[in-house]
Amino acid sequence: MKIALTHCRLIDGLGGAPLSDATVVIDGNRFAAVGSGATVPIPPDAQVLDVAGRTVLPGLIDLHLHLTWYYYRPDVVVGGMLTYTDPRVALVGAWHMGQLLDAGITTVRDAGSRGHIVFDLQWAQSEGLIRGPRILASGRLIAPTGGHGSENLGLGLEFDGVAGARHAVREEIKAGADFIKLAALQDEWTIEELHAAVDQAHRMGRKVAIHVNYPPSITNALNAGVDSIEHGCLVTEAELEQMLAQGTFWVVTALIYKKQFESFKAQAADPNTPAQLAARARDQVRRHEWIWDKMPKALLRAVEMGVKIGVGTDQLYADICIAALALDMALLVEIGLPPMLVLQGATSTAAECMGREGDLGTVEAGKLADLVVVDGDPLSDMAAMQQVKLVITEGQVAKNQVGHFSRP
Repeated sequence: MKIALTHCRLIDGLGGAPLSDATVVIDGNRFAAVGSGATVPIPPDAQVLDVAGRTVLPGLIDLHLHLTWYYYRPDVVVGGMLTYTDPRVALVGAWHMGQLLDAGITTVRDAGSRGHIVFDLQWAQSEGLIRGPRILASGRLIAPTGGHGSENLGLGLEFDGVAGARHAVREEIKAGADFIKLAALQDEWTIEELHAAVDQAHRMGRKVAIHVNYPPSITNALNAGVDSIEHGCLVTEAELEQMLAQGTFWVVTALIYKKQFESFKAQAADPNTPAQLAARARDQVRRHEWIWDKMPKALLRAVEMGVKIGVGTDQLYADICIAALALDMALLVEIGLPPMLVLQGATSTAAECMGREGDLGTVEAGKLADLVVVDGDPLSDMAAMQQVKLVITEGQVAKNQVGHFSRP
């Protein structure tokens, strides 16, 4: 099927000025022609949609989420018993996927799954059995015994020793991992274990993302050669310089830290909070005060230096839709990041972070036809990204609130 979108404002993801009165032609699952409406002919057999007054952008990419995260849902424990079986978790994941697609998110990087359920979701989406974005999945996140993720049932894969680190990486790749997710809170990995895990992933053609924050975790991860720093709120100037030199991506998840800060402040201030939980909440408030003192300054410095910044949500809270990428983008603009850079962080830079820049992330002839149409102009108001009216993924219309297609 051929589709032509006409009279649009086009932000193609490449970083240049928007093109006004543009035409985008799709043939099958790829973009066939993109450019000024005066120069791009509309095929006589195309389905045409006039999107005047709206903005066309590449399909959005969330670089950090967890489709099978269910732990904060209010019904996780009923009568003292865990209620979420694997099939129930899979159904929650499928529900999440529909929300993401409707928000214009056409690709996600799942950075940690309960067991290997995400690979079943990936299969079901690729077979057309469920609606949702394209999934690049890591499987379980890998950490030393007792490390980050071990407290959440089924989310982490624990190991011990250098041989164990290599084996864990091989296990997730055997299961179907598109990339490897490691988790380090501080210094619980030995240098040898960390280098072994990264080396094994790279030997097997997989990129490595790592959850890090507290010193010396970021430095250790960079020295091991990871491909992306996830969260990284407490990154230093020297670490930013090393990221720039090595081409390491910084996947920022600002909104979740803002939400956690608000949640812990409310918990600490509530007189009904049990003493032990209140003490923990106060500790977390101090931690997040530290983060919010450091992170905005580091982000602005990273932009100034030219560090590659991608956007992810890591959304965990049941009262916020998993499709929160637009909210994260708006927060980054509020912090002071340029709107175009933020848009690229969820499109072209995100595609490059995943190693998929050859077919995703921009609206260009020959690329896979993933796009969104939003009301308004996100360069002047990022809230426009919350007004998704049309979603196309690989040439198929997944959502249409614009109007009817017609013949030219």
